[in-house]
Amino acid sequence: MGPLPGDPIEFAKDNTQKHYGDVVRKVHVLRIANASDGQLTQRVLEEAGLTGGNLEVARAGFAFWNPDGGRYRSRSEPQ
Repeated sequence: MGPLPGDPIEFAKDNTQKHYGDVVRKVHVLRIANASDGQLTQRVLEEAGLTGGNLEVARAGFAFWNPDGGRYRSRSEPQ
């Protein structure tokens, strides 16, 4: 994957809205200096009101909070 065009946060927000806008109620941007620090990450999530679920961190450094721990993936044809 090459560099993202423009501001990576705006790119991620726009991309999320484009592909998941029909199922995403809110988008929060949390800056976590060291996502590998589990205690820090948990504290930031709790302060944002995001409890339970899983934080899934992508290789590109973006994270997705999965509130119900479900398996989400793209489908070419919805069932």
